Amino acid sequence: VEPLFVKNIENVQGDERDIIIFSIGYAPDGRGRVNAQFGSLSQSGGENRLNVAVTRARERIYVITSLWPEQLDVANTTFAGPKLLRAYLEYALNVARGQFQPQPRRAEGWANATLLKHWLATDALRP
Repeated sequence: VEPLFVKNIENVQGDERDIIIFSIGYAPDGRGRVNAQFGSLSQSGGENRLNVAVTRARERIYVITSLWPEQLDVANTTFAGPKLLRAYLEYALNVARGQFQPQPRRAEGWANATLLKHWLATDALRP
């Protein structure tokens, strides 16, 4: 059994677990407004930190938040991190409501020789 860990978005790189609980540490103030200060997520490269955080679960991720996606006003943010956080929260909400329908993409336009499974099925890697 792997030990439990608690880490912030900056320090989770390289760690994986079967189940991750991803807690969003932002909430509306007493007037219902959300301060758009998202720490390192609001900086250049913040989208990479978000990507790392939401891809650490091998099997399942639970998102815990006090925000609805529409409460995040990210229209005037400079960097992609906050915008992608809002998009991720929209996605997570759709999944939770059973409204998400996966739409696998076909690998059209790729030559069969460039697909790894085809390459491995041929003698390309054999001496």
